[in-house]
Amino acid sequence: DIVPFLGLELEVEHNGEIDRKEGALAVKDSLGDVAYCMHDGSLGRRGKDGFEIVFHPITYEWFEDNWDRIRGMMKTLRAMGYRSWNSGRCGMHVHISRQPMSEVHQLKWLRFIYGSTNLAMCIGRRGYNDPNLKKYSPFDREDRSQMMRKITRNINPGSDSHYAAINATRASTLEARFMRGTLSSRGFRKNVEFIQSTWEFARLYGIATANEMNYLEWLRSPEPSLRFPTVLNYIERNYLKGP
Repeated sequence: DIVPFLGLELEVEHNGEIDRKEGALAVKDSLGDVAYCMHDGSLGRRGKDGFEIVFHPITYEWFEDNWDRIRGMMKTLRAMGYRSWNSGRCGMHVHISRQPMSEVHQLKWLRFIYGSTNLAMCIGRRGYNDPNLKKYSPFDREDRSQMMRKITRNINPGSDSHYAAINATRASTLEARFMRGTLSSRGFRKNVEFIQSTWEFARLYGIATANEMNYLEWLRSPEPSLRFPTVLNYIERNYLKGP
């Protein structure tokens, strides 16, 4: 079966009273060579109070099998005084590999995400007025009629940078950038489940049927509901207000 690779990136920071090397060592102790930490100048005071955790490519199956390691890493960072959600500056990005996707599959997935902006922002826990959403991952800067150019030319139409809700400037991945950073295990898992589940959904459905209504119905069906329980529970509690 066709399996995509995921690339996870999580920004974290602290209050300036911690040596960030200790946090980076804690990440290495938990994840080994699966991830590394890199400098991010946008975090904390002059970029000295945080770092970005970058995973090497993994599959969703690896993610499930090693979830306890990832959850333990986040628990350790929280205990050390690190934060991601609270500062408002940190983000979480999820890459998904393009190689297993046809151009039509990519188009269906992009149309779904951009056509379900309210759902995506609910998942990412960012609102229309979030300054970081507007600056680093806007939904409204691109010409949505140019989605095919986004795929075939590796550009974000209407933007001359990688700052887009879904960044297509890398030939190898599509990068979801609209999620606020989190050290909550449920929040982190929910984000990963959303990207993987929408990738699988868009592959199964057609151009006209890969829409939000069908995604929610599909997600509630027996196999997806067992495979992606965290995002389903989150959507039902926070997005779907009806019975």
